Amino acid sequence: MNIPVRVLHVFSKMDRGGAESRIMDLYRAIDRSKVQFDFVVKKKGGAFEREILDLGGRIYELSYKNMFFLKRYADKWEKFLIEHPEYNIIHGHITSIASVYMKQAKKMNIRKRIIHIRSAGDSSLIKKILIKIINYNLKKYITHMFAVSVKAGKYYFGVKDTKNKKVTVIHNAINCKEYVFNEKIRDRLRNEMHFGDCFVIGHVGRYHIAKNYPFILEIFSEIIKLNKNSILLLVGVGNGKLEIEKKINLLNLNGKVIVTEVKSNVCDYLQAMDVFLFPSLYEGLPGSVIEAQASGLKCFISDTITDEVCITDLAQVISLKKSAEEWAKIINSNKEYIRRDTFNEIKSAGFNIDSVAEQLTSFYLEES
Repeated sequence: MNIPVRVLHVFSKMDRGGAESRIMDLYRAIDRSKVQFDFVVKKKGGAFEREILDLGGRIYELSYKNMFFLKRYADKWEKFLIEHPEYNIIHGHITSIASVYMKQAKKMNIRKRIIHIRSAGDSSLIKKILIKIINYNLKKYITHMFAVSVKAGKYYFGVKDTKNKKVTVIHNAINCKEYVFNEKIRDRLRNEMHFGDCFVIGHVGRYHIAKNYPFILEIFSEIIKLNKNSILLLVGVGNGKLEIEKKINLLNLNGKVIVTEVKSNVCDYLQAMDVFLFPSLYEGLPGSVIEAQASGLKCFISDTITDEVCITDLAQVISLKKSAEEWAKIINSNKEYIRRDTFNEIKSAGFNIDSVAEQLTSFYLEES
C-alpha cells in the first residue's frame, strides 16, 4: 500500500476565510490516498479543524506574539522540522512572515517550498513596507511561486517573474455543483429569513478594510431611495463587524441590513440573493465573486479587481470613481434578469475544483 505524500500548509487559523475555504475545497476534492494535507497554524480553534481531522489531516500550532518575536518563531520552526522529517513540501499561505519559516525550510532541505499569494494589495503603507523588509530575501528561500491571478503575481513577485512564467497561476477554484442555481433552496431560505418579495443585495467576504464596507453601505443607502423594498445581506467573518454596525446606525439603516457570520452553507445564502455587490479596494482574485457567478447571480464589482474574475456576462465592472448614487442607479436599472445555470461556463474557464485538484496532485507528486 502506497503512503500518501503529506503536504504541510501554513495558515494563521483555519476559519472560514476565503483562502481557507478554497484550500478546504481542494482538500475535499483531492485523492487523499495519494496526497494528504496537514496544517501549521498560528492559533488553533478554527471552524474547519474538526473536518480536517476527520479527513485524516493533522494540525500543529506554532504561534508568535508579533513581528518583534520572529527569532523565537524561527526557532520553533527549526525544532518542528527536526521533529517532523516526513515533510518534503511546505505550501505557505501566510505571506507577511514567509521568509521566517521558509528560511528554516531551506535550511532543513525541504524539497518544495511554495508561497501562495492571494492578494494584490495591503491595508496600510506601513504594513506593506514592514513586510517587504522582513521578506527581502524570500525568493532565495522558496522553490515555487503561486498566485491566484496574474495581477496578484505581479503585485507580490514582480512583473518580470510573472511575465517570464516563473509565477504559476492557481485558480481560486470551487465545487461548482454546490452553487448551481436552485429555486427550491432559494424559496426555503428566503422564507426562513422573511425576505418575502424584497430586493436582496448580497455580499460575502471578510469584515476587512479591503472589502470597502463603508462604501457598500453608502451604495445601499442610495438603493433604498430608489427601492424601499430592499434588504442588504452581509455574510462575513472577522473583527470589523462592530465598525460596520456603527456605520449602519449612522446611515439610519437599522432593520434593513443583516450582518451575519460566514456559514457552512454560503451557497444557500447566494441562492437567496437577487444581486451581488463587491466594490473592493483590492483583491487577488475573489473566490466569492466566482461563487456568485456559479449561482447565477448578477455581480457588480469594482474596477480595481482583476478582470480574470469576469468569467460570465453576469459580472459587471463599475469604476470606484463613481459615486454611491451612480452605483445604486446602475444596480437598480440592471436588477431584472433570469437566473441561469452557469456550471459549464465556470468549468470551461478552469475554475471547477476537480481541474485544480488534478493540477496540484501532479505537482505535489513530481520529484522536482
